[in-house]
Amino acid sequence: SDVFSIILAHSTPSTVFASACSGIYKSDNGGHLFHKVQGIPGTARRTRVLQQDPKDAQTVYAGTTEGLWKTVDGGAHFRRITPADFILNDVLVDPRNSSHVLIATDRSGIFSSDDAGATFKPSNDGFSERQIASIVAGPGDNLYVGVLNDKEFGGVFHSHAGIWTQMSDGLAGRDVFAVGLSGHGQLVAGTSRGIFLFDAKVQTWLQCRNVLTTPADGTDRPIFEGRVWSLALADSPWYAATDAGLLRSDDEGASWKVVPIDKADSLSSLSAHGQVVAAASLSGVWLSSDSAQHWTRLDLPAEVTRVYSVTVTTSGDVWASTRAGAMHWVQKAGKGAWEHVLGGLPIR
Repeated sequence: SDVFSIILAHSTPSTVFASACSGIYKSDNGGHLFHKVQGIPGTARRTRVLQQDPKDAQTVYAGTTEGLWKTVDGGAHFRRITPADFILNDVLVDPRNSSHVLIATDRSGIFSSDDAGATFKPSNDGFSERQIASIVAGPGDNLYVGVLNDKEFGGVFHSHAGIWTQMSDGLAGRDVFAVGLSGHGQLVAGTSRGIFLFDAKVQTWLQCRNVLTTPADGTDRPIFEGRVWSLALADSPWYAATDAGLLRSDDEGASWKVVPIDKADSLSSLSAHGQVVAAASLSGVWLSSDSAQHWTRLDLPAEVTRVYSVTVTTSGDVWASTRAGAMHWVQKAGKGAWEHVLGGLPIR
């Protein structure tokens, strides 16, 4: 079994604790013989860290993938002192004051306790380790961001007057790849499993259920559970770039339908201004000048092997960020071509 941490009892160094993938082990003879500590329920619990109270050898904290556990009788009995969904990576017992305990968690940052673990509160001001996939500005000083990989601690966050609050009720731990705000103030989230509208009255997210997609078996399904990578909501209609292609809504999210684009089964980025819509997969860019009714593929240069995002400006220009650098679609003499734009930008 992988061993993550070892501690020696400060009062009796012959007492050794080791934490492992399969739980906690204890030796009373300097490591010559270990036995499994059975105080934590379950035959095996991944325990990433052990810390002993520097003033009380019988008190040991065990940071596991299912919460923080504590024993006050040298491991005979453990009890969980945090929620079970906390994934612990480290524990610090303050040597100056053993009632002060800090824990480092997998998705929710740092928590602090001043009563030896009886209660914990977040301690993350000035500290952030999150993957932010999308950001949108609202009226005034409002900001909304979509977060990845944090499950119940992630989703969508709102900033007002410099204070961030989580607003993820209804998302059920989904990753949020795209956040959009319509011209009428409707907040929309494109997630790892479907499209959601925020209901401001009840302060929760509701999944769009009337989404007509036709999978391989030819059966229409009213609930779209695919990944949504990008949203364009500034005008009507609304658009969403998804694993199932381009979705379009003509009724502000009440219903959606797939818009066919030649050879584009999965889209990763889109942008729209008025009737001009640009959409991109990882390897192609398409342009429509009539609200996604007809499409033209903008063939990329051979050196472009990956497209990251596409943007349409208010004047109708198309830009693409690619592995080969920034590209600009330029119309000359009735024909279009991609121009590699430098002007101080990296070549790639």
